[in-house]
Amino acid sequence: YETVGYGREPLYDYAAALLMPIFGPHDLTLRLTSAFAGLLLIVVAHFWIRRAFDVPTALLTSAFLAVSFWAISTDRQALRSALLPTLFTASIYFLWQALYTSRTASRKLCYALSGLLVGLCLYTYMAARVLPGVFVLLWFYLLIFHRRAWKQNWISVIGSVMLGVALSLPMFAYLVSNPGSEARLAQLGGPIDRLFAGDPSEVLSNAIGALGMFTFKGDNLWLYNIPDRPILDWVTGALFYLGVVLACLRFRRIEYALALFWLLVGVFPSLLTGVVASSLRSIAAQPVVYLFAAVGAVEVARWFKRLIQPRVLRAVVLVAWIVVIAIGTAHDYFDVWGQARDVRVAYHSTLFEMARYLDREAAPSPVVAISSIYPNRFHDPYSMAMMLRRRDVSLRWFTASFVDMTGAPHASLIFPDGAAQVITQTIAPIDPVFAGVFNRHAERIDSIQLRADDFSPRFDVYRFDGEGALADALASAVAPAQTLDFGHALTLIGYDVRTDANVECRMQNAEGRMQNVECRMVRPGEAVSVVTYWRILSPLEREVVLFTHALTGDPDRPVLAQQDLLDVPAYYWIPGDAFAQVHRFVIPVEAAPGVYPLEVGAYTRDDGVRLPLYDLGGTVIGDHALIGAIEIAAR
Repeated sequence: YETVGYGREPLYDYAAALLMPIFGPHDLTLRLTSAFAGLLLIVVAHFWIRRAFDVPTALLTSAFLAVSFWAISTDRQALRSALLPTLFTASIYFLWQALYTSRTASRKLCYALSGLLVGLCLYTYMAARVLPGVFVLLWFYLLIFHRRAWKQNWISVIGSVMLGVALSLPMFAYLVSNPGSEARLAQLGGPIDRLFAGDPSEVLSNAIGALGMFTFKGDNLWLYNIPDRPILDWVTGALFYLGVVLACLRFRRIEYALALFWLLVGVFPSLLTGVVASSLRSIAAQPVVYLFAAVGAVEVARWFKRLIQPRVLRAVVLVAWIVVIAIGTAHDYFDVWGQARDVRVAYHSTLFEMARYLDREAAPSPVVAISSIYPNRFHDPYSMAMMLRRRDVSLRWFTASFVDMTGAPHASLIFPDGAAQVITQTIAPIDPVFAGVFNRHAERIDSIQLRADDFSPRFDVYRFDGEGALADALASAVAPAQTLDFGHALTLIGYDVRTDANVECRMQNAEGRMQNVECRMVRPGEAVSVVTYWRILSPLEREVVLFTHALTGDPDRPVLAQQDLLDVPAYYWIPGDAFAQVHRFVIPVEAAPGVYPLEVGAYTRDDGVRLPLYDLGGTVIGDHALIGAIEIAAR
């Protein structure tokens, strides 16, 4: 189980890894994994439906899966959910083969394959966890309506489910022993928690909304759908409802009962959580939704047999209808959804254009630093690694400036060791704190205009003298009196405390003696900016956070104000490079007048443990460094 991205099952990534030696380690391979899964779904669904129903129903279902918007969109995105309908349909196919195979050996093999595929489903997407319910419902159905078939198969059906669950036990054992790994389950559990607390209103509201996704109001997220676009158009939707009604009327036939159970269980996650993201959460039901539409269409065609006698003519009508759906899908997907501003934002089109720019450059600098609002390990750097074809460029990542959704300001600047290029975006430009130094040592060599309505409509490319800029910046900064080595990973080489005033003040040092230190005056409610300059000694494989704290000396409330963040991720540190980090915080309005020391340091995010501070001789002397103080004046 992978803990990134709020938690994710791993099978899709393994499938993509198998294709990468063939197609290369880039984004096209990720999307091809989904595309191949969608193509295979058409084939597998056709074989099962042809065997369980008839050829016309199988052909129409395959056609729907080939041209409908829901199927096309999920088959072109690099999302792990794409594997789920394919694997579960294959599991149903082998289950059906087992039910109607007379030879004992063949029956056992088919049940084993069905169980194996159920187990694989559980490694694809969270919505798969309800799918064993299809087998459970079928078991009770056979017990009630088909006792003879139940006597022949009841142990095998249970064994198939148990095999699938057993194959998934390693993943679930990990989740039980690491309860914080699956963050998304906690995000989705609110309605269920309230239901068990005796309040079913949210679940009922979600269920009603989700039932409308077929023909009234669909998924409202641009990520997966044109907001509110239903899964089916009105004609296909009417045939779908007809197919469901026919299945209910023919419930004593196993194929129709099984399809109804599949539909119910497949949409169950959306019934709990609502229409939001229903395009994904109901994806297990995708084949059977189109199956019911095909059942309805075939029945209507049979009703019209007297009016349209030639079979070829009836086939032409159906083909024309499929062509109309295909044209509508192409328009909605490529012209509407694919060109929407929110889709371009969600899928980081600016980053893609940066990759294209670097790929077509004849001789870019060997080092390129990119300012991004998502510079952390599993965001833009991983995406760029997939999209950038060339491998002769060494990338650095930082956030030049940005205010995130919580209102927290971010600002940093990296100083690569040697010649480099720096790419900044409209949404993450050079912070005013560094504008003077950067402009004196950077030359803009290109400016790429994107769409005017993009979230980040432009990015600029600079030739940058990092070492010269660093020397310039340190000339106006305060140099530490001694070597301050944090965890043998980075060393503090300078700092600058900025407020509206600068005064001399007196405070006690660690030995209790009074001494003069550089102070900055600030009033309650005003902001303080602390710029620290660091030289990188070695990269770290854990996420590191830098902190700046204004200390009170009060053990009950040791920190008056602070900011803890790092905008130059440690995963991509290169020894010899340097960077500057800005910490900004506001002095509380109730702060008492006085002098407050400032401490800086670093800790690892996963456990909160601070990096040890070493002196020049390698002796641990603490876990923070004092870098002056601020004086809070009376209001």
